[in-house]
Amino acid sequence: MRTRIFHQMLPIAILIVAGLATAQFRRILQRHEGTDKFGHQDGFFMTKHSNDAEQEEEAESKETGAIYGKILDDSGQPVYVMQVVLIPVAKAKGGEEERWQATLMDWTNKDGIYEFSRLPAGEYFLSAGADSAPTGRHPFAAIYYPGASKEKFSEPIRVVSSMRVELRTLRLQRLQTASIKIHVRWQDGTPVKWSNLLFYNPRFPQQGVIGDEAPGVKDGEGEFTAPIGFEYYARAVVNCDAGSKIASVESRPVQKIRIDRGHIPEDLTFVIPSEACKIWISSK
Repeated sequence: MRTRIFHQMLPIAILIVAGLATAQFRRILQRHEGTDKFGHQDGFFMTKHSNDAEQEEEAESKETGAIYGKILDDSGQPVYVMQVVLIPVAKAKGGEEERWQATLMDWTNKDGIYEFSRLPAGEYFLSAGADSAPTGRHPFAAIYYPGASKEKFSEPIRVVSSMRVELRTLRLQRLQTASIKIHVRWQDGTPVKWSNLLFYNPRFPQQGVIGDEAPGVKDGEGEFTAPIGFEYYARAVVNCDAGSKIASVESRPVQKIRIDRGHIPEDLTFVIPSEACKIWISSK
């Protein structure tokens, strides 16, 4: 399954975060929509006035609860854009698909604050960094509320209707990282003008490439920083301008890399198995 997911990854930079499809995000959109709602019935336009919408929102807030908290690193600084995951206790031990459908996500702001609102009353497990691999920019070990390093030691959070509860601050452990020199070459040994790197951490099978991005390498020379203590599958991809379409060519073979204190590779060379092509450049 991991291999299938890895080979189906999009080859170009930023991947769309899966959390945008969750019910949490849809509720956020609803809160930012206008207060007047329009519909069409029997040839007439009917308006739901803002006071009706406010009454509905007030009624909903009495039936649901909210939780919020802060995430700091081990030096006490806020961690920005850290993924926080919330899942009902009843769904936590379900199958992969059941867990995914029930999962809610949020990302910390510049002050390290996250919030889940309009939650049905009940018990939930909360974690940070558990579903996304640590990266060079976010080299943090996963943490489970109220501060456990493993999911089995996490404690449930009780959500009560009409209450907004502040949770205990979570402090993330920063992992050591290693920077590796990168070389990307055509099959004849000449450097590739522009390529992208795809690093996959098999310990996080739900994520395509770590960081949900494919950093670029210019003129065949670059650098990649990764947390120590993990195994990675890595490759480079080149997008060739084939006229009416984009032809993506990947390096071969896919490299299996172990980065730990006992072995940190100084450099990696990715070979694109074709002749040099005209690089596709986005018009945006």
